[in-house]
Amino acid sequence: MEVLKSRSILARVVERLQLDVTLDPAPPTIRAAVQRMLDRARPAGSGVSPHTQVQIDRLDLPAALLGLPFTMTMKAKDAFHLSSDELGIGADGVAGTPVRMDSRYGPIDILIRRSAAAPGTQFVLRRISAAQATQQLQHALVVTENAKQSNVVRLSMQGSNQQLMSRILGQIVAEYIHQRRAEQQSEAAGLAASYDRQLTASKTAVQKVDNQYAGLLQRSGIGDPEVEGQLLMQQSSALEMQLATARQRKAELSSRIGDGHPEMQALNGQIADMGRVLRRNAARYEALSVAARELTQVRREKQALDEATLALFNQRSKLGAVTSAERDDVRVLEQPESSLHPVTLGKSTMLILSGFGGIAAGLLASYIKNVLSQRKRVLLSTQRNVRFRLISHGRTG
Repeated sequence: MEVLKSRSILARVVERLQLDVTLDPAPPTIRAAVQRMLDRARPAGSGVSPHTQVQIDRLDLPAALLGLPFTMTMKAKDAFHLSSDELGIGADGVAGTPVRMDSRYGPIDILIRRSAAAPGTQFVLRRISAAQATQQLQHALVVTENAKQSNVVRLSMQGSNQQLMSRILGQIVAEYIHQRRAEQQSEAAGLAASYDRQLTASKTAVQKVDNQYAGLLQRSGIGDPEVEGQLLMQQSSALEMQLATARQRKAELSSRIGDGHPEMQALNGQIADMGRVLRRNAARYEALSVAARELTQVRREKQALDEATLALFNQRSKLGAVTSAERDDVRVLEQPESSLHPVTLGKSTMLILSGFGGIAAGLLASYIKNVLSQRKRVLLSTQRNVRFRLISHGRTG
């Protein structure tokens, strides 16, 4: 609720609707006030608000002139005269053309988009600071919650210009929705950037593991250590069987011939060669076992990285889909509406009623004075008659 009355929102409303510029009808004469009252008594739609009669696009003032009233007098053919009694300056202009007046505080620039006011109509034009206009809007805006924790908020304002009040409320809602969407997009962009960084790091790690795996294969000189180990085990088993046969043959020959015999020497050479091959195979098998363990570890790391990368990619894709589709978690249940009956009387009506009240009070006071005067005269006349009678009676006696 407090966000709706924050300066970040209301300042933009003041800027977009130019709430720091006020254009009010000049204080009317009695004749003009009566005519305006008669105009308001006409059927709805026959009158035009001064805010729609004259539309101001720009009013640039020096800081020292903020709050100073200017008198705008409308003329024929969209012309107008802008003046200031305090500054002693004035200038003529036409709607749609920029006008500049020079003052001792600096230049004054004004641009009127359109003018539909009758010639001779006068307005009082002011501009206040944007901060002051924002503060006034904060005080005028009423934000209430329909029920506790219902997440349904009602905005309301009071003022004499119901059309302007409706525009202000509608603009506040629009600015809040815009700010809410901007915050969501910023949050989504932050998450997307975080996911992108994680994806980049994960892809780099996967590439590193792939290079490590290729390096292990190149270093071991094999394609698959498990297959290579199985083949090596089969070769070693066959060699062990051949070695056992050769040793048995040597035992048989040793009882008949000596070690210097050529056949015995050849058999010993075969036994020595098979022993060297078996030892070499054993060392090779040990190296394959180490490589297999390293490759298994690398495969597990790569699988974990692939799964993490896929999960990050899916989350990033979902975030992109959610970001592209506008998320509206704020909905307007009722559009701003103008009150059918004015909450307060307008200035003209109040002035007219005050005038009629003053006249009535004057007539009543005059009537009371006449009555009191007449009673006083009757009382004095009665006193003279009584005195005359008393004096007459005294002389007679």
